[in-house]
Amino acid sequence: MSSFVKLPCWEISRCNAKRFNCEAFQNPDIPCWELVKMKNDYRKFNHICTECIVYILKNCPCDLSQKEMNSILSYRGIST
Repeated sequence: MSSFVKLPCWEISRCNAKRFNCEAFQNPDIPCWELVKMKNDYRKFNHICTECIVYILKNCPCDLSQKEMNSILSYRGIST
C-alpha cells in the first residue's frame, strides 16, 4: 500500500477543509467517518462515508491494484 493512505481525508478528497472549518481538519487524529458517527450526521444514515474513496482506501480490502488506486487518485488530482 502506498503512502496515500496516510493522507488526511481533505487531501484525498481535495476539499478545502480549512476554509469550511471542517471537523476532520480540526481533529486530524480521528477518521472523518468516526466524526460523522459521533455526531449522528445524516451521512451516517445514507452510507455516504462507506462509499467514499477515503473510507474505501483506508479500510476496505479491495481488488484494485496499486496502479488502479493511483489512477483514481491521479484522476482526482492527487499525486501519489
